[in-house]
Amino acid sequence: MSIQQQLARILAALAMAMCPATAQGAAPPGGSSVQGAITDDLQRLRSKLAQPGPEGLEAREAAIEQLLSTVDERAHAALIAKLSDPTDQDGLREAILQALVKRLVNPTDAVFGQRPETAQLRAQVVRGYVFSLVAFWLGEVDEDGLLAPAGAREFARACIVRIPANELREILRGITNNAAGPMAMRVAALRTAGDSQNLQFGPFLAEFVESTELALQQAARTALRFLTFADAPFERGEQYQAWHRQNGYRRYLELAEEAARMGARRSRQFSEAMSNLRRDDSAQFVRSVTERRIGIDWQAVQKITLVDDPATLLLCLQQLLQTRAEIVPNEDGSVQRVAFVRGLLQRYHSLSVENGVLRGALLEVAAYLSRPTEVEFTAELAAELQLQIASPIVTLQLAALRGIRRFARPEARSAVVAVAAAALQAPDASAAVLAQALQTLSYSKDTPWRAPVEGAPDKQAWLQLVREVCGGSLSSEWRADGLAVALLLDRDGQRVPEVFDLLLDLARDRTKEPQFRTQCILRLKDWRDQESRADVLVRELSFLLADDERDVRLCAAESLASLPEASEDRKRAWQRSLVLVLRERLRTEANPAVLRAMVDCLVACGREPGSPEAVIGALHFVLDGLGLPVPKDQQSRSETMLSVLPTVAADPRSEPGQWIGACDMLLLHEQRRSLRHVLESHNAVLFAKDVTSPDATVAERARRVMRLILLAALQKPARESWNQSNEGKREAEDVRAVFATLPPNTLLPENLRDPIFRLLRLDVLVAGAKSQEALALAVTCLADVEPKDHKPMEPEAMDQVRELAAEAALIEAKPDRAAEWLRQIDASRASLPRVLEISERTAQAFAEVSPAKALALLEQVLKATAPEDQAFRGRLVATWQATLSVRPESLPLVRLELDRYAALFQGPDCPESLKDTVAQLRAGGRWLGGGLGCRAGVASGSGRSAAVACPVAGAGSEAKCGG
Repeated sequence: MSIQQQLARILAALAMAMCPATAQGAAPPGGSSVQGAITDDLQRLRSKLAQPGPEGLEAREAAIEQLLSTVDERAHAALIAKLSDPTDQDGLREAILQALVKRLVNPTDAVFGQRPETAQLRAQVVRGYVFSLVAFWLGEVDEDGLLAPAGAREFARACIVRIPANELREILRGITNNAAGPMAMRVAALRTAGDSQNLQFGPFLAEFVESTELALQQAARTALRFLTFADAPFERGEQYQAWHRQNGYRRYLELAEEAARMGARRSRQFSEAMSNLRRDDSAQFVRSVTERRIGIDWQAVQKITLVDDPATLLLCLQQLLQTRAEIVPNEDGSVQRVAFVRGLLQRYHSLSVENGVLRGALLEVAAYLSRPTEVEFTAELAAELQLQIASPIVTLQLAALRGIRRFARPEARSAVVAVAAAALQAPDASAAVLAQALQTLSYSKDTPWRAPVEGAPDKQAWLQLVREVCGGSLSSEWRADGLAVALLLDRDGQRVPEVFDLLLDLARDRTKEPQFRTQCILRLKDWRDQESRADVLVRELSFLLADDERDVRLCAAESLASLPEASEDRKRAWQRSLVLVLRERLRTEANPAVLRAMVDCLVACGREPGSPEAVIGALHFVLDGLGLPVPKDQQSRSETMLSVLPTVAADPRSEPGQWIGACDMLLLHEQRRSLRHVLESHNAVLFAKDVTSPDATVAERARRVMRLILLAALQKPARESWNQSNEGKREAEDVRAVFATLPPNTLLPENLRDPIFRLLRLDVLVAGAKSQEALALAVTCLADVEPKDHKPMEPEAMDQVRELAAEAALIEAKPDRAAEWLRQIDASRASLPRVLEISERTAQAFAEVSPAKALALLEQVLKATAPEDQAFRGRLVATWQATLSVRPESLPLVRLELDRYAALFQGPDCPESLKDTVAQLRAGGRWLGGGLGCRAGVASGSGRSAAVACPVAGAGSEAKCGG
């Protein structure tokens, strides 16, 4: 049995299922006698339908009419069954469909009319008929998506068209969405919608163009394309929506008529395309041959190009213009190429004057394929080009202007300048001519054009053209082309002197756009090496630093960062004047980028011998004008100045008086790192030897440097330890050297006996493990209760002395003395992190000699440590260890504590060594001496965290010193 027959059986069953009353044998109204009569009539009508041959035609047609008129589902089920039978031999299906069409359009029909009393029956019957109609769209399609022709399908389409669209769409949607139904039937439902001649079915088909079921997806795309007459299938719903927004208002018939017209047009287009294809083949051949630079078969090119068809000739010429334009032929004396050029010129002369496009292409290609040395015909060619650049036919004129680039001669330049000047008088009508003339005048490739030399007949006209194009009212694009002409070199390789003045005028002209003005500024550098222009260049660029336009100021500053080469005296004079200009501009410049460029320019001035002092002075001038504290809106300016000040000051060519002044400014603005950079660059600590110099000037300078070292150290953040980096260690050594060098009674702006300096000295002594000196100084500081010649030490500072003294005692391995110093610290400061750390280290020192003292200190430290502190876990474990060492019987209590704090030691951040120690304690381990065991999270080492007031930082501010 074929697939078609199997589907027919399934369709028949589906159709019968749409008539539930019939399937269940329900009796119509009127009793058993009426039912029997109707059943007999149905049986009689079925028999008539089955009568074969021509002699049964009349009976079949009568039966069809009676069955269609019967208000009984069983009658229509019989017709549906016949429609679903593909073995029809007598045209019964076509007869049923023809009769059905008439019923579907009759609003008063007893079955198919719009009557309320038969609405349910009509819905069921129509649904059954639709199932049978869909079967006519079953079958295999060809590569275009079309079914094989079938006459019965045309009658089925007529029925489909007459069923209300909304009703038909829902039935078809039900068939398509029925995943349990045959795929062929679901595909046929989509084809039916596409053949419905009703654009209302477009959205329904668009629902399936992206279906995951490939058969449905392909069928929906094909059906939607047929319905809309689209050129290509819709692959996404969005594509259909876009089509619908443009064509949704149109009728199906309108789309069909348009598609028919487009078919005829496509036929014509195909014919034209074939002609174009032949022309393209010719052009492709020319391209493939002439893309090579040597060994070109010019005879073959000539044969393909110089044909009678004007379109082919033009296309080949255009291809030659693409592949050979601006390229000098590499063949020396190629006979074939020369013959081709002569053929081009011959065809050129044979054409009428009105054929400007083709004549222009012939003339231009001839120019590109000629060598200026081939005098036998290039003289004629150059003359013809020069003649045609004034042609009234624009296309020919433009081609001549392009072609004449190959003949860069003074007389050609003069002619092109004349053409450009004439076009300039009417820019709207001759814009293309002016543009091409300027491009020709600035041509700089294989045959570069030159600017006129002094005394050339066309020099003034050339200069006038450049002035009008660059300085006139034309747009920026024209000025750029004019600038390219102005910057040409003459035959001696020199710039035209008058162009320098023109560029200056353009750079100063505030009516021109900033981008063009900056181009002029950048091109002024071409005259940097001309000694007679250097002074004017520097002066004018300095003047432009005050221009209203941001880009102009930026470009001027960047250009001045590199001054012209000149004698040392001349350069120094430029730098002095430039520094004066810059220091004024830096006080008012608002744009960050321009400000930075000006600062970089100032720094560049400072690289010359003797210049750092002036540059540092200019930076001081700007920073002094900002005041202290620096206003919020001026902080970026201050940061920019301070970022480059150390660069200039650290230069080894800067004199001591220069860089020391820079250090004072860095100190004032608390730029500690920059200050240390400058001090280290000049190895400032070596100035200590000059503190006692008999030369008062030298001694004073040395004391200033020593003071800077000390005040820089006072600005060190408290969190930084002297010993945490090599830089910190070097600085601590420098500070110790300064204190050792300066006599106690040295007169600085500050008193070295003030508490802040004593604390600093004590701090670096401890950091350098100078414990005995530190302890002696600590005793002296604490004993000096009522000083007369310096400030007294506040209680907080005295506690800081005790902290450092305790740390020095630990260095001396004297934990008892360290504990004594710690006990003297005020209770309000005893819980500070630094004090707790020293106390913990003291307890560690007691571990072997006095476990009880260690336990007492650890308990104090633990009590003052917050549980969230990173050091808490280590201190807790150390306390447990000490407790078991002193009181072994406390193991049960320690285990209770272990359970209480178990969560602290289970996290991923807890060190494994600490976890192991806790496990040993839980198992009954004891602290047997030799240290506190695992102390993860506890920092050790020397340093201090006190904050001391810095006299340089200003009232109310603090500077951190210590480690």
